[in-house]
Amino acid sequence: MNGERLATLVVVCLLLSSAHAGNVKTHEWPAKLASPAFEIAEIPVEMDVGSWASVVGNPTVRLRETSPNTYTGCTRLVIRCNTNVRVTASIVPTGALAGTYSCSISDGNIDAPQGAATLCATLKNPERVPAEPVQVAVIKVSFTPR
Repeated sequence: MNGERLATLVVVCLLLSSAHAGNVKTHEWPAKLASPAFEIAEIPVEMDVGSWASVVGNPTVRLRETSPNTYTGCTRLVIRCNTNVRVTASIVPTGALAGTYSCSISDGNIDAPQGAATLCATLKNPERVPAEPVQVAVIKVSFTPR
């Protein structure tokens, strides 16, 4: 008889505990914390400087007559960069000599950290030929990340 009572008592306890288990809120702590959260680490936040590129040295383009009324010159640009870039150029006459100016860059896709491109400038139909070297234009080199 003791075995039957013990089995009955176990079944009743299990039923009571399972009925009570439905009321337990498992997503809440059973007690409030006595203090605020504990700091366990400090993580530094750094900002990348973004994309940059620079021309190495001080290249100069010297125009020389390549055909009647056409003057052309080229130079090698060495570009340092922190990302792959596309280099482009534009030419701005200084006003020292009138004519039709143009420029171009070949191999303008530069891979980081360094690469080279060829920069050329052309002057067609200058109004006159200067007697001594004179700066006739400025080439502006730009880049876009690719």
